[in-house]
Amino acid sequence: MIVAQLAVPLAAVVSISFAIWFAADVLIRTNPSKEVIAAAGKKVGLTSSYLFQLLILAFGAALSAGSAFGAIVGVYRESISSGAIAGLAVLAGVLAAAAAAGIGFLLAQQVSVRAATTADRTLRQALAITLWGGAAPALVGGVLAVVTVAGLYGIATRFVDISNERAAFLVLGVGAGAALTALATRLMAASNQSNDQGLQSKTGQSADSTGGSAETLALVAAGSAGGMVLGAPIAQFSAEDIWLIAPLVLIALGLLATTISAITLPFWARTLRNAGKAVIAGYLIAALLTAALSFTAPLVLLEEGRWWFSGAALTGWCMSALIFLSG
Repeated sequence: MIVAQLAVPLAAVVSISFAIWFAADVLIRTNPSKEVIAAAGKKVGLTSSYLFQLLILAFGAALSAGSAFGAIVGVYRESISSGAIAGLAVLAGVLAAAAAAGIGFLLAQQVSVRAATTADRTLRQALAITLWGGAAPALVGGVLAVVTVAGLYGIATRFVDISNERAAFLVLGVGAGAALTALATRLMAASNQSNDQGLQSKTGQSADSTGGSAETLALVAAGSAGGMVLGAPIAQFSAEDIWLIAPLVLIALGLLATTISAITLPFWARTLRNAGKAVIAGYLIAALLTAALSFTAPLVLLEEGRWWFSGAALTGWCMSALIFLSG
């Protein structure tokens, strides 16, 4: 339990501090040319429209999915309060994923301007800004997911006097809400992609090149919350809250590893002089750190099921490597 109390806040503070520093750096030090300002101004309208559509769709999905999920849980548990808790958890998941998507889009827009401006100066600056543009918003999405689940679980079990097995439905609800928002955001991004083509040549960077597109960020939030969905039924039936806490710790350690990897990106950009190779180097650092931490943490944190969680962590790492290599 001490490991969980230390790892989750530490990961959240480190990751969000890096993301805030990068966002402030982009906003303060950007000095674009008139042509870049004109192109960015046109993109502001598209971004605002996109975010408004995302907000409306997210709240609509939250109300409908939250009501449905809450009703199912309420009938299953024969408890109105359990259904209400599950429904509110879906809303929290939707809001966390939508916030990550919104932050990502706004920051990606500024990163495009900053990258186009720094491209005239040094290759290292342009590559660093572009690579960090994808890492910083993704870290925000991961932190939002972890903090949302940990906060809801802590409030439910410590202050509202909700049992551990009932609180397990919080995790399921958050995962469902984040996954819905991720799906909706990906579909919206695909439908609006053609509208963005004309502006990409003027800014010099697209949402894909910065890695900060909203669908990617929402999927990060969904994946972080969904990582605990497997442990939720086990916690619900066994009344052992460690099955929820252990995956949360693993996700927090993954955030720490990703933050460390992101900090090294400018070094790889300067050394390799290639954005693609720098991303691969950064991924390898994050993957190896995550694999080591994810394998050892359950051995320290758990008494029962430690090898199950260690094996699951390594399996997830292998799948991540396969997906990355196939892309």
